[in-house]
Amino acid sequence: MSRRKRRASGPPARAAGSTKRGGRKRASSTPRVEPRAATRPARRSRALRLGIALAGVALAVYGPLLIWAHLPGPGPSTGLPGGAASSLGSPCTAEHVAEQLAERQLIRSPGLFRVYLTLVHPAFHCVEHDHPLTAELSPSELVNRIDGSPFRTSVRVPVPEGLNHMDLATRFEETRVSSSAEFLR
Repeated sequence: MSRRKRRASGPPARAAGSTKRGGRKRASSTPRVEPRAATRPARRSRALRLGIALAGVALAVYGPLLIWAHLPGPGPSTGLPGGAASSLGSPCTAEHVAEQLAERQLIRSPGLFRVYLTLVHPAFHCVEHDHPLTAELSPSELVNRIDGSPFRTSVRVPVPEGLNHMDLATRFEETRVSSSAEFLR
């Protein structure tokens, strides 16, 4: 009966590393190869590290440029008194626009403005008309005023009844939509 009880309780425990035959391990002539799934996480982690590094470089380049673009201009209307409108001339390239704005003291750094236009607004298209520009405007606001893109910002000006054309011209100049001279043309 004792044999039956032993068999019912299970086989005797084996020593660690032993096999059925004589307790010895069999020597293998070929080395064990890891499955391919083990290398995939390493590839994913390399791709993730590369993506994080590229995002860090982009943030290091574009971050300060975008912060600079939203800082206010050189000062309170040093370039064009009263928010007068100004035309920028015929060649509307990034270099020419930056030089014209620097001459009128609307930006401090024409080189940085040129880089901002090239990197952030590659499809910049200047519109040939008088722009109401002041020195308080940030570089991004200057680009929005000069750019002829259909996506540029718009301004709503309420026009109550009873205003004549001179009152409308004054109201448009106050809201910096256009100069009163340009409106009266």
